Amino acid sequence: MQKATKLKRQNAKGKNKDEAGQSRADFISKTAIALKESRETFYWLRLLGATGVLPEVRLSEINKEIEELMRILGVIIVSAKAGKRQLSDV
Repeated sequence: MQKATKLKRQNAKGKNKDEAGQSRADFISKTAIALKESRETFYWLRLLGATGVLPEVRLSEINKEIEELMRILGVIIVSAKAGKRQLSDV
């Protein structure tokens, strides 16, 4: 059990170290891709709702979540482009 925990910790440290080396432009690009994918998902969810595949009650909950996610990603992109380090307005 201890070996597995140690491996998990070392893996997390290595991943964090790897991610820390990415450029601001790369971070913005990846976040913009996530926003684009969120918008596409939102489109498909609206289509499923319009065709009656998903119940409106469930669709409403999902749409609220995805709209919130899109707003958060948008703020992250704007903040990163402005060179801000912390996102206190999210």
